[in-house]
Amino acid sequence: MKQDVKSQDLSLKLDLAGFKKHLATTTTLSSPAIAQGALQFSSTHSSIAVHTCDIIEKRHFSSTAELDACLSVNVLFKGCVRYRLGEHNHEYAATNNIPTVIVNAINQSEIFTRFMTPNQRVKKLNLSFNKQWLIDHCVLPTDLNLFEDLFAQCNQVAVWQANERITHLASTIIENVDDKSLSNQLLTDRIAIEILQLILVELKKIMKVQRTPTNTMRETHNSNNLLARVNELLDQKLSLEQIAQELAMSVSTLQRKFKSLYHITVIEHHRRKKLKQSRKHLAIDGLSIGETAYLAGYKHPSNFNHAFKQQFNLTPTEFLKQHQHCE
Repeated sequence: MKQDVKSQDLSLKLDLAGFKKHLATTTTLSSPAIAQGALQFSSTHSSIAVHTCDIIEKRHFSSTAELDACLSVNVLFKGCVRYRLGEHNHEYAATNNIPTVIVNAINQSEIFTRFMTPNQRVKKLNLSFNKQWLIDHCVLPTDLNLFEDLFAQCNQVAVWQANERITHLASTIIENVDDKSLSNQLLTDRIAIEILQLILVELKKIMKVQRTPTNTMRETHNSNNLLARVNELLDQKLSLEQIAQELAMSVSTLQRKFKSLYHITVIEHHRRKKLKQSRKHLAIDGLSIGETAYLAGYKHPSNFNHAFKQQFNLTPTEFLKQHQHCE
């Protein structure tokens, strides 16, 4: 017997899984169920998240969440998935009874919206592997190069048909998802790692990664460290002078070094960072455009609207509409 899945059920599951989210329907609430079937979120590891579903979608519905930087792996057995990740819409389907593998390399926290369609069956497994956890496990330069290439551009996507082994492993997780025993949790953890290994083999073929000289890798590592440190200090609301002092640099040295690495000043980076955060305030926190503009440091919403459109090529209102329905 199929169970009804209501919006409050999905909300609770997303809360328990640790997602910052917002749910929105594009139809009336005459039907309380958004889907029928099984929908589960869990974590077998602090850096591995597991999501399974085998549902029949009952009505038009959208759910928006903020995703952390990760490698997101979907094995789609049935149906079609439509979602918006950042600034792009995506739509993929399982064909000819062969599951489809969909891999998103999410370079930094991003806004994700999933769209449901009435009377569509969707069966899939999603595994999310934390970006920093992946990078920390790289010992060989070729492995690090793979992830650097994958995450070099925001939200890269790779799609291919699943082989028999991936299909079998993904099916095993889905079939045993209700088993909460320690032994099954450990089994799921092991299977997720094996799926990751198989995915990486395929990605290496697709990406055709070339070995990067060690000195270039070291420069990239140092560059990432500087950006991470500057972001950490910006989050503490320190001034440019205070940030330079914390980094044992003069302001001019910091500005010169930062611009040479990222082709942007620290001040402009901070402005763009605030604009990016404003998307979460709008789509997930449900703040008004005026409230969001204030948090982003703009006294007038019109100035915020102009800056937002310059940065993302659409207005805040257009951005909200794109996360409320699928084109």
